[in-house]
Amino acid sequence: MIDRIHFRPWHVFLTDEATKIRSTTDRYDRAHYLKGKVRGGVMVISFGSGRRKFLRVVSCKTKDARWAVNKIEANLPSLVFGHNGRPLRAAADVWLALTILVFLVKQVTERDGHSRIIPGVGAGNLGYISYVECMVQIHDPARSLIYASHTARMSHQQAPNCIYFGQSTRCHTRELQIAFYDKLAESYHGSVDPPDLEPTKAEVRYRDELRLAKDIVKTGCVGKAAGEVVSTLGFDVLYPLVRQAITRITGFGWGADLMSLAAVKNKNARILACGLGDAIYDARRVELALHAFAQSEQLSVNIMHEVERSLRAYAVRATAPNIDSLLPADAADLAWADVNNPFCEQDHARLLEEMGAPTEADPAIAEAWLTTTLLSEKPEEYELIGNVMPAPPAFRVNTL
Repeated sequence: MIDRIHFRPWHVFLTDEATKIRSTTDRYDRAHYLKGKVRGGVMVISFGSGRRKFLRVVSCKTKDARWAVNKIEANLPSLVFGHNGRPLRAAADVWLALTILVFLVKQVTERDGHSRIIPGVGAGNLGYISYVECMVQIHDPARSLIYASHTARMSHQQAPNCIYFGQSTRCHTRELQIAFYDKLAESYHGSVDPPDLEPTKAEVRYRDELRLAKDIVKTGCVGKAAGEVVSTLGFDVLYPLVRQAITRITGFGWGADLMSLAAVKNKNARILACGLGDAIYDARRVELALHAFAQSEQLSVNIMHEVERSLRAYAVRATAPNIDSLLPADAADLAWADVNNPFCEQDHARLLEEMGAPTEADPAIAEAWLTTTLLSEKPEEYELIGNVMPAPPAFRVNTL
């Protein structure tokens, strides 16, 4: 249920081979970004297959001329299968993906930091998760979930939804994004097995580490005073995290009981719904009706906000009355829908085999990521990088 994830590792540095002027580690790509006259800049080591990049190791140069890794970005399903059309449905799948991630990062980082690549692994590890995408990929008959999401809004959302009509919706705030999209259309290649399934991906993207920790505490899966940033994510917290975020959307959480016109208590919203008729299923017509009503009536902001929320919630429930069955309370009841790409999977499996990548999860990772743990405080940058020398030693000075 984890898709993309970003780590802030603790005391991890790139090898000299990975940072050579004219080459880098075999099978890896490198990009070096400079800004103005700043010495060092940012170096990105990436790994993938062709144009698909599954792993990025982002580093910055320290005063002693070493390259400190300040972020590791990975797409966990792609590390296992070569693409992310097949979700990681079990904890063992997540552990295997993290084990492969460690194997790949070891190829470009110094040996003394290998035990600290993954947060939560290794004594005193201060690494933490800075970004994560939790998701479910389910069978969505007639794309009802996607069409309903076109009208929905998140609480405290200021900007309008980003909509590709009939294919995707993205609701976003500064710290959180929730996306619904047709996974088969987004994949370009691949097929659904069995072919009559219609895979829709519901994805919750936490872009702020502090918000992630707060929402995990709200799920009740950890203690109320657990900590400030997340070190490890247990598999049992992932689906509650997805459901909790989605309930912030009108019609999915607030207004979930507005299944009929009689249940719409706001009179103005009820009149608008009656006037729309069958057009209530069309998000574009709903938006036009709300805009025209706001222009003609000139109501106060608070009153108009309540009209909008009620109408949106009713439109969502009318378009997708089966939301409760599509996103049930128990993850065991989810109707999963995978998008397979056999050729991509075979090529990726062959590549990992040639590199000698592990096929079983590391016991240390499995033990650490069995439960969710948090750090009491967010580490400072100097704590993550460690001590550096004031000037580079003689043997590290570039004399060219």
